[in-house]
Amino acid sequence: MWSFEHPVYLLILLFVPFFWYFLYTWKGGGGRLAFGFTVWGEQRKVEWDRRVRKFVVLNRILFWLGFCFLVIGAADPTYIHRKKVYLSRAADIMIVLDESPSMSAKDFQPVNRFEAAKQVIKRFIRGRGNDRIGLVAFSKRAALVLPPTSVYGRFYKALDSLRIMELGNGTAIGMGLAVALNHLRTSVATKRIIILLTDGDNNAGEILPETAAEIAYQLGIKIYTIGIGRSGETFIEFRDPKTGRLYQGLYKGNLNVGLLKQIATKSGGRYLFAGDEEGLREVFEKIDSEEKIKRVVKIRMENKSIQGSFIIIAFVFIFLNLFIRKLIFREVI
Repeated sequence: MWSFEHPVYLLILLFVPFFWYFLYTWKGGGGRLAFGFTVWGEQRKVEWDRRVRKFVVLNRILFWLGFCFLVIGAADPTYIHRKKVYLSRAADIMIVLDESPSMSAKDFQPVNRFEAAKQVIKRFIRGRGNDRIGLVAFSKRAALVLPPTSVYGRFYKALDSLRIMELGNGTAIGMGLAVALNHLRTSVATKRIIILLTDGDNNAGEILPETAAEIAYQLGIKIYTIGIGRSGETFIEFRDPKTGRLYQGLYKGNLNVGLLKQIATKSGGRYLFAGDEEGLREVFEKIDSEEKIKRVVKIRMENKSIQGSFIIIAFVFIFLNLFIRKLIFREVI
């Protein structure tokens, strides 16, 4: 939103059209431009061509643009920014995303499971206000991609950087949970939540999912487990990020619903299933509604004067006007 500290100066702009008329249009006005002898020669009348007339008009426009910007600068334009200041502590959430090869299954048309999950996660985060969100990826190994942050642009960038099979061929659910727990255990947020998305069964890693669930219970961290993908054979297609080799074929799902339910129940969370992208959106909407936090927000007004910018622009236009008059038209009067 814009504002002016001294708006009365803007009244001067109302007279600009009248100045233009009396100086350049009115027959009795001073609509002539003085030239030096290098243009006029020995006081002989020179017929202006169209190019010269364009320069004359441009010269006038530059002067009056400079004048207008100078007047606006005198009015002291100020940009007013409304900023939300959250007075209440929000939730700390860790997204734990499976990037094993099976997540490339094409049953979430028009994209695969992995890309659909990333799109829905972004939509979920946009509605979370000032929560801090972190990201863990896992397949055969698990890795922290981004610690909890309230700068969602960083999260989106980190999420977009993930690729299928970057961490090997396998599904280390327990390791993924362990990494997330390690970065939530010291949090003092009102709520600490882990959202696990996977389409398989734990078959790798040194930490069992049941052990991770027990640790989450002891720390008071709730785990939501989300099983995605349809049962039966599904076409998969992915490219190995290390070799660049393309893999295609049929994959038969092996989602361990019992394990995911056990993890969620032990930690006080909930197991949810999504068979397609619409179902995945509904799952996240349920989590969002269940984990809403009452937020106390204050609106702070920040004023930033941009007077200097207008004055600089004004002098640039005026300088260009003088440049044309002195160096192109060689004006001496």
